[in-house]
Amino acid sequence: MPVRFRWARNPIFAISAAWAAVYSFSASGPGYTPFNELYFLSAGKFHLDWSYADQPIGLPLLARLADTIWADSTLGLRIPAIIMCVVGIIVASLLAREFGGGARAQIATAAMYGALGVVPGWSEMETTSFDPQLWLVIIYFLARWMRTESARYLIGAGLVTGLALSVKYLVPVLWVGIVIGVLLCGPRRILTRPALWLGGCVAIVVALPGLLWQQAHDWPQAAMTEHLSSRDGLFDFGTGRFLVLVPFGAFALIGGIIAMFRIRELRPFRFLAVALAVALAAVFASGGRGDYVNGLIVAVIVCGIAAADMVLPARLLRWGAGPLAAVTVIIPLVLVGASTVEQEIDYAGNIVAQITSVTDKYPETPIVSDTYEMAAKVEYLGSTGRENDSPGRVFSPNLGYWYFGPPPNTDSVLYITRHENLPEPLERAFRTITQVSTTDADNLGPAYVWNLSGRTEMWDTLWPQLSELK
Repeated sequence: MPVRFRWARNPIFAISAAWAAVYSFSASGPGYTPFNELYFLSAGKFHLDWSYADQPIGLPLLARLADTIWADSTLGLRIPAIIMCVVGIIVASLLAREFGGGARAQIATAAMYGALGVVPGWSEMETTSFDPQLWLVIIYFLARWMRTESARYLIGAGLVTGLALSVKYLVPVLWVGIVIGVLLCGPRRILTRPALWLGGCVAIVVALPGLLWQQAHDWPQAAMTEHLSSRDGLFDFGTGRFLVLVPFGAFALIGGIIAMFRIRELRPFRFLAVALAVALAAVFASGGRGDYVNGLIVAVIVCGIAAADMVLPARLLRWGAGPLAAVTVIIPLVLVGASTVEQEIDYAGNIVAQITSVTDKYPETPIVSDTYEMAAKVEYLGSTGRENDSPGRVFSPNLGYWYFGPPPNTDSVLYITRHENLPEPLERAFRTITQVSTTDADNLGPAYVWNLSGRTEMWDTLWPQLSELK
């Protein structure tokens, strides 16, 4: 095993505090992310359930708690994500120590991981704010077990796996990769430890209510995965920024893989390189995105940083550390400034204000949106301090919102679209169709509000025809 250095506690805490301040500044603007933050708020506040078609319970529940404590605050909503980013900084530095990295490697790792917090979705209320950090904690617990063989780390890994299953049903990909890596490269003795299987039982117990909900609803998460695979590529924009944001990130990733096979002290961790290959293959085969395995990518990058600290000449490290650290900090700060300017524009609030000025004229008419993001905006922002836009008035057949159910069988509905045309089933089902408003464009374009009246079909019949998952 690698030589174990002391943890550089004080510098790591200082770096964590500095990045937390940067994240908080970036997150304090009035604007929400275009798609998911308001969806999590609406799902958690108005439709809380054990699971959802497109999500486990974790983030909607956290959004509900954040909204209860810090109502109508974007910064308050993002505090859990900011905390997870800070946890990621600390755990990454501890992992560098387990890989044999000294104070330089630990500090470089903390600075690198802090910079990743400005990647879109890492310090906002998104699944990508939690999943990589939880994967990293699991890997750290396994690394600690390899040194101590203490059962508590395997049980802890199981508990964190259960928490990860409450955020995204993706962590089994990590464990499949780890098991294959352990079988091929060792340490195989870990598979014989009762604590590992006890930890697995803990994970199942934590995730069981959500899994039972999925089973009762015919596993809509599988349909959601298939739907997303038709839209996203393996190496999307977010993954590319992840790899190039930190100047030495891609080099450290390659170096980490090589080091796990070439440096004797790091060979016990070869299973992580195999796990990364297996996870990427699984994501590629299912049509997923490369950022699904960011937690594993970070772990291998950390190994590369620790390896550099072991083998590169001290003079090169001294001369190279300054410029790399400067660029590592400057690039994220520029991106933070750009994102903060963008978030100062309250796109969601502006467009919802225009829509509610129309819906106020039809106080008893249900509102249906063709996209879940618009339904969430109108339901959450439109209901704040407004009696006639109370929960239960807004519906959508789009993705997870479809499972919240159809509108009542009233004669008319207000239908909001992001396109100038209505779905064909609606044109058949209503005798009178009138476009009553077109809003100004937000960051996703304008919205069109239609008054549909003279319904000729029941919504129970129409609803499956409008779903993308059915």
